[in-house]
Amino acid sequence: MEYRRRRSRRSTRGAYRSAQYSRNTGGGSGALNIILLAFMTAGLVYAFVATPVGAMIAQNVFGKARNASVSPTPEVIVTPESGAEPTPQNTEATVKAEVALPPLELYSLQLGVYDSAANAQGLISSLRSLGAAGYALASEAGVRILASCYTTEAAANSVCERLKGQGYSGLVYPLKCDGVILTVTANELQLSAIRDSIELSKQLVDRLNDEVIRFDSEERSIEYGIAIANEMLERVRSARSALAEISDISGSIKLIEEHFIELTGCFTRFTAVSSENRVEFSGRLKHLQIEVIERYSALASKLQSAANQ
Repeated sequence: MEYRRRRSRRSTRGAYRSAQYSRNTGGGSGALNIILLAFMTAGLVYAFVATPVGAMIAQNVFGKARNASVSPTPEVIVTPESGAEPTPQNTEATVKAEVALPPLELYSLQLGVYDSAANAQGLISSLRSLGAAGYALASEAGVRILASCYTTEAAANSVCERLKGQGYSGLVYPLKCDGVILTVTANELQLSAIRDSIELSKQLVDRLNDEVIRFDSEERSIEYGIAIANEMLERVRSARSALAEISDISGSIKLIEEHFIELTGCFTRFTAVSSENRVEFSGRLKHLQIEVIERYSALASKLQSAANQ
């Protein structure tokens, strides 16, 4: 009996050791085998895909399956309304606004009326030698020869009386034009350029009226006068450049642009001529003054005609 118990215990111990050995060896080999199998499978897949045929299959089969599983984001296309023009990017909305060209009221000193400027060359040369404008202004009555221009009628009459005492027969001829109200459609940036150019048109007239008086009364130098003219020329060019970028259906902005093209010519001609003395330069400065005034009046007339159409 004791022998059977011992034998039974030996069998139990042997089974226990066998199971323990199996867990320590057989179980570990199974996990290791799984890992090795995974690496082998990955290697086979890589070798397969690396071949041209495998790459083609992977792209056409797996790629399509992957792309089919993800829905692409649809492209949003905005279609403009029928008959409407597409709005440019980064363009401000346009607004309709009124811009005013101020009226003008000045008084010139007229010293003669001729059938043509050619017939008045003697008087023109005489006036310029005395520091006067000698400006030939075409009118319905003929070519008026203007000596100077003033902001008040009283000032013009005072000079006229003095010239009569020196043997000149003259009279005061008004240079006037009505103001014009323009209705323009533009964005804020363009509207600002239009307003600035209109204001500059009047500022040039006012500035020249002032500089003509100061040049004589304060005995300014020729260099000073040229510097003033160049400064005004640069402002004219800047306004002209800004207006050129504005598209205009009505034609009013085009008329203003043409006005500044004419002014560019006036100031360029003035600064290109050298003067030997202050008297001659004073006469040319007065000539420029009246020329700019005439251009302003012509602009007002053209804009009024365009507004009435």
